[in-house]
Amino acid sequence: MDGLGYADRHLLSEARYVGRTAATENQIAATYGIEMHNPYTDARVLEAVMSVPASERWSARRYKPLLTDAVTDLLPREVVRRGSKGLFAVDHHHGLRANQASVLELADGHLADLGLVRPVILRSLLRQAALGVDVPWGLLEPLLATELWLRASDTATERVRWENRP
Repeated sequence: MDGLGYADRHLLSEARYVGRTAATENQIAATYGIEMHNPYTDARVLEAVMSVPASERWSARRYKPLLTDAVTDLLPREVVRRGSKGLFAVDHHHGLRANQASVLELADGHLADLGLVRPVILRSLLRQAALGVDVPWGLLEPLLATELWLRASDTATERVRWENRP
């Protein structure tokens, strides 16, 4: 990443993180017969984005101008003209309320057995979230995802073969 400006270094760092996460999710999904597609992690897409000067990749007046310009003819006018991605916390709260018993049960799983979480505190946070209280979703979601992954790995009937991809 030598010779790149801050914006380019940050973009590449984020792309690597998203790419690794997507590759892992794709492999896990494939074990269950689910085919996932992550077009934004394609090297050709990243190369196209990087070919545009950093100053032209964003705008204070438009949401994701490069992407919007590339797909203008494919999307409804309201989507093209939107100013932000939106917030989805309400979906989290509704989903949590609808599945509260199952989610609370995750507090007493593998991570608790390993001493990595305190079930009482986790259940308290999850109950608060179900009520709409602002909680640290950035910490809770990976924790819950890890617990679910550990449980799925216990019951997997087919071994996942991790692939090294460039």
